[in-house]
Amino acid sequence: MITCGTFATVLKLSRFVGGEAAASRPKPPLVAQLKFLLVDPWPEYWAEDWYATDDVYIDYDDGYYLYNRRYPNVRLAIAVSL
Repeated sequence: MITCGTFATVLKLSRFVGGEAAASRPKPPLVAQLKFLLVDPWPEYWAEDWYATDDVYIDYDDGYYLYNRRYPNVRLAIAVSL
């Protein structure tokens, strides 16, 4: 289970980065593994295994945020590191 303040390594970053605009264009291969730290807690009404079952992506909007397509008006602040 992922908890707020825990690093999660994403091996296939191109699946998660870019939002709607990036979904239709080819993505470059992943060169390095990135780690994401959830800064904000996710809403209690999200499923317990949202990170494994929901369609989520990361986008930049004056900072990096994780978005869940099931809840498009919610964004979670994240920190990104190599």
